[in-house]
Amino acid sequence: MAEVRCRHMKLLFACVDEDAAREDLRAALSADDMRLVDEAPPVAWLPVGVNVRATETVWRVLGRGKRVEFFARLGGHDFDSTLLKSVVATAIRLFGVVPLRLLEWVPRGWTQLFRDETQIAVKAVGPQHAP
Repeated sequence: MAEVRCRHMKLLFACVDEDAAREDLRAALSADDMRLVDEAPPVAWLPVGVNVRATETVWRVLGRGKRVEFFARLGGHDFDSTLLKSVVATAIRLFGVVPLRLLEWVPRGWTQLFRDETQIAVKAVGPQHAP
């Protein structure tokens, strides 16, 4: 069974609380999932469905630009968390702040957030430029 680290979910719910649409988001999120995340220790593994339901809710409630901002903020919180801080620091020490090289390390961090049946792969498909 695929699982998500509770720390990631606690950070996701913290991002909900930081968002201007927090009331709408909280009303749409599963109360059972919020209670499970609240009561579990950060290092616990939870069913991945908790993450899927929360992600789909954020996606549905927020508009296009707002959801990009939301998930960028969540990624920043994940990078700063105890789960990923050492992975990010090691990658920066080895490669510097080179986005493509850092993206290549995403699968290493992924295993700190998700386990079992979940995977992520990063593949360069050509020159890309940020807007």
